[in-house]
Amino acid sequence: MLGIIAFIGVIIWLASHSDNAGTSTTPVYDPSKQASNFDQDAASKKPSESEPPKFSDYLSEPYDGPRASVNLVSDFDKNFRTRIRGTQSQPVNFAGEYVLSTWGCGMSCSMGVAVSSRTGRVVALPGTACCWKGEGERVIFKKNSRLLVLAGLINEGGKYGAHFYELKNDQFVHVKSIVVKEDDSGSASSAESAPRAYPSPSTSQQAPSRPTEAKPPVGQNLVLSREQIRYCLAEDIRIDGAKSAINNYIDADVDRFNTMVADYNSRCSSFQYQTNNRGRNDLNSAQRDIEPFRSQLQSEGRSRFARVSTGSLSTPAPTRANQSAAVSSIQDRATVGLESLTYDEKNAIETACILKRSEGAASYNRCVSAQLGALANAPRTPDLSLLSSDEKDAIETACILKRNEGAASYNRCLTSQLSSLANAPRKPDLSGLAYDERDAIETACILKRSEGAASYNRCLVAQLGALASAPRLPSLSGLTYDEKDAVETACILKRSEGAANYNRCVVAQLRALGR
Repeated sequence: MLGIIAFIGVIIWLASHSDNAGTSTTPVYDPSKQASNFDQDAASKKPSESEPPKFSDYLSEPYDGPRASVNLVSDFDKNFRTRIRGTQSQPVNFAGEYVLSTWGCGMSCSMGVAVSSRTGRVVALPGTACCWKGEGERVIFKKNSRLLVLAGLINEGGKYGAHFYELKNDQFVHVKSIVVKEDDSGSASSAESAPRAYPSPSTSQQAPSRPTEAKPPVGQNLVLSREQIRYCLAEDIRIDGAKSAINNYIDADVDRFNTMVADYNSRCSSFQYQTNNRGRNDLNSAQRDIEPFRSQLQSEGRSRFARVSTGSLSTPAPTRANQSAAVSSIQDRATVGLESLTYDEKNAIETACILKRSEGAASYNRCVSAQLGALANAPRTPDLSLLSSDEKDAIETACILKRNEGAASYNRCLTSQLSSLANAPRKPDLSGLAYDERDAIETACILKRSEGAASYNRCLVAQLGALASAPRLPSLSGLTYDEKDAVETACILKRSEGAANYNRCVVAQLRALGR
């Protein structure tokens, strides 16, 4: 009971103070301040169980030196290389020198990495954080502290509660866990066990209205609105519900489901979202909006394949073969020259055949064989090691949809992108620019980046040419917080056009202030 009361108090305190100003990408959070609100008699009996570690006990020295390139070493790093490389354009937000970035691994699930801006070392979080049903975020951290908090279950198992880790020597070391027992209904705690200071909502309270959704356009790494993110989260739940209702032996069902998944992937497989200057972001807000309607959304997904029951037993699902083992087995029998696929080729083939895998080993094996046959008549994976990380990322982003078609299509796309890059300028050096100037240029070129390195580099060169004849970004250090915020808000649209227009706008705003 003590652990439940203490941790619920911490999490609810976190939620109520999430709008405090700060530089962290998460709400400002100091567990020690909440300790005084706990039951004093209970806390005096077992203080070690109820008191969370303090961020202030794990302070880090800030690093402001040059930014190192990301160092992708493990298979995990390579699997998520696009997201990991994206940290290079983000500011330090954890442990003094790291950029901590998270992404979804399913509904109510987060995973991520911390990337050192000093060394480029990638450190995976200690596990996925899922299934947290209380208030507050699943992943909590601060810019100047080595302490990381994951709420819920780690890797979908073990103890449910708050799990505290210290980043030490480029690895996360477990500090302690505060356990919260789930009641029979699946909530974090029952109304009887929750502190009276935080009563459960009245049962007579009107149910919340369904939040609006907006289908995003087809594309990768687009900045989606909150309504568009809601669609992606809700559609993911609907697809999960639909998956449980389809009959794998009916071709029409499989084709419809494949079409749904392909459409979802084309819009929602990789996107960006806005984060305000207080660390609140549209993704977390959208998750809170959608989660109360999970059961309803799953039901909607199942209804897409609903049928009138005939009273007969359902056909058992076919046994699924191990994916990597299947590729290796078929590869052994493949034509000469395909004995040793590259990592990317193997991954592309498995991705292209992932839906066939749901039909059983026979369909999956036929798909892999067909993919290997197509690869025999296509170029092999070209060497991208001499490219900058941004050029490599732009090329891989431009070819991401082709990757879903298999290794042959993906390799042809990569080869074509390299050919285009040979006739284009190389990526210019942006290190001499101010952070806001560099960010404005990269924002202006974000759509060109999705077309590949050649288009992206040309856009960067054009932006630098425009900046050469524009004023440099003036300092806003002499303004109050509200004045600075007003100037930046007034120029936010100009910022999306690039550094030249953004700088001109800021200069004009300062003149209007008489500065």
